[in-house]
Amino acid sequence: MPRAFLTPVSSMSLSQSYLLFFSSEYELHEWRENIERLKNNSLQPFPLSPDETHSIINSYILQHPTTNLPLYSPMEEGEEAALRGILSLSINSVSGFTKPHHIYCCFEVDCHGYFEKKAQTTVLHEDRFPTWEEEIDLQLDGAHWLRVLLWEQHDYRITSEQQDRSEGDRLLGTSQIPLDPKNLLPKEWKALTIDLNGHQLSCTVSYLQQNLSQLDELSGAPRGIFGVPISIVTYRDHSRIPLLVRHCAEDVERRGLKEVGIYRVSGIATDVQVLKAAFDSNVKEAVTKLKDNDIHVVAGTLKLYLRELPEPLLTHELIPSFVSAAAQEDPAEKDNQMVSLLHQLPEANLNTFIYMMKHLKTSRLSITFCPGRGSLSSSGS
Repeated sequence: MPRAFLTPVSSMSLSQSYLLFFSSEYELHEWRENIERLKNNSLQPFPLSPDETHSIINSYILQHPTTNLPLYSPMEEGEEAALRGILSLSINSVSGFTKPHHIYCCFEVDCHGYFEKKAQTTVLHEDRFPTWEEEIDLQLDGAHWLRVLLWEQHDYRITSEQQDRSEGDRLLGTSQIPLDPKNLLPKEWKALTIDLNGHQLSCTVSYLQQNLSQLDELSGAPRGIFGVPISIVTYRDHSRIPLLVRHCAEDVERRGLKEVGIYRVSGIATDVQVLKAAFDSNVKEAVTKLKDNDIHVVAGTLKLYLRELPEPLLTHELIPSFVSAAAQEDPAEKDNQMVSLLHQLPEANLNTFIYMMKHLKTSRLSITFCPGRGSLSSSGS
């Protein structure tokens, strides 16, 4: 899981405080800069009541764009613009200082648009000409960008009268660099100078490419899609929800809405197992076989996939909270708790859950989740 960076936010109009989560230090810094820019533009704040806030959040849930997004993410399996492998950096030195500082650098890379801190250099103390001569390796999984952050470590030897200890480390410079595979594919060291707001970081870089199957082997990820964590399945599919879920649900909507007992009448077990094996072997080829199967077999395959998830969509951690929220007698409190819990779900789980809710609504079906098994049962309404 990516490291979360927290910042407190207070609302004077509602006498409430909130905690915002950021996936990277770079984004937290950008957010703070934008807030300061807005303050300088003298924009007037406006209050939102709890009901208004809930209405906005609930509207987001109801209008979640999962079904309107492209079937695949912008990055396809054979796209050359995304890097998968190991990026090695030999960090040499940084220039531009007029007096000694306590200096270190952090490095972030993206994975399908989400940035995560990957490495950090050692701290050089009381150095006017910081020189590391250390090498770090960054694992790239579909990366396009490298972010570098130059920090000055807070010197706790300075007394509180000289400097407020609450200030923490100070960000001196940032840079975002595109990772061009055309320049990195040959495994050879190349010199690179990175400008960090007036400071120049000198380093050399080398890239070792790996394909998706190699990355799976390194991570120990299981093969196929049945019984595999949903986050791994969506990553391999380059889709925001598993392709099996989307295609099976769409096939049910195309030719199963007039069938009696859809999702209740079981398909032939052997045919379901054959279709399961096809999806485990090659998802895109399996999709072409859906139309050749009885619609109850397609529905049964979708139910089997959900039933064999290693963790339910609502996750083991949050299931007790969902059960508690569902038992609330106050409808408004129940909605508030449910919305809050939904936003705590991993992205792939939330996208799939919302998609299934819309699918079952379209199919005019009611749904019952079985938390302990990660499965569902449904009936006509």
